Amino acid sequence: MSDSLAGRTIVNTRASHQAGELDCLLKERGAIPVPFPCIGIAFVVTPELDRALDDLIAGHYDWFVLTSVNTVHAVADQLSGRGFPHQGFRVACVGPKTAQAARDLLGLRVDLVPHEHHARALANALPVGLGDRVLMPASMIARPELGQCLTAKGAAVDQVAAYRTTSSAARLDARALVERAVDAVTFASPSAVCAFAGQFKRQEIGLCELGRATIVCIGPRTHESALNHGFPEAVMAHPHTLIGLVSLLEQTFSVTTLGDRL
Repeated sequence: MSDSLAGRTIVNTRASHQAGELDCLLKERGAIPVPFPCIGIAFVVTPELDRALDDLIAGHYDWFVLTSVNTVHAVADQLSGRGFPHQGFRVACVGPKTAQAARDLLGLRVDLVPHEHHARALANALPVGLGDRVLMPASMIARPELGQCLTAKGAAVDQVAAYRTTSSAARLDARALVERAVDAVTFASPSAVCAFAGQFKRQEIGLCELGRATIVCIGPRTHESALNHGFPEAVMAHPHTLIGLVSLLEQTFSVTTLGDRL
């Protein structure tokens, strides 16, 4: 394991209940995580989701598509211990963390995880066709592209809201972050980018005041959001996982450290 992150201050913008995994990965490499929880997750209880899950249990769907760990938690909360008495449908998950959550929290057998962990790869990998019915719980602000791609293949897709992402209710101290001269800021969702930029705007602090801090994004949608919100030099992890994100940080600072020594 590289020591290029030793002593580096890395901002973790994940929601408080999700920050622990990234914090641990950073600490294992000697980095100093700096909490800046920009967002929160709130489950939504709707008749539409309840009916859709009843239909899923009754065998009315061919595929159950899970696009985030948050979705899995929201479904588990909605089921309230009912669980799945049997599995007469196939399960597709966007990535390995979501798949593990589906196994652990819902007791599901996962049939498909794409090699690349983003919505487009999931759409391409799903072997759906005319007549297939797909249930896809998601965030209230989820983009429609995945559903549209599956519909174009002939599937009938029901995308229902399972949770909403909220900006942090707390006023985070952006000035303290700037004055600390952090080495990097990490983003694991477009919502975190938007909320982070919003905190700086409300406190009348320019994002440019972060100086030479490296901006690292977990995947293409998050990277796109970072570019759109004023981080022109943001970089994207490959693979699109927390491990990939930390590996990119190691590579980035390994090059920086080498350059400092020359």
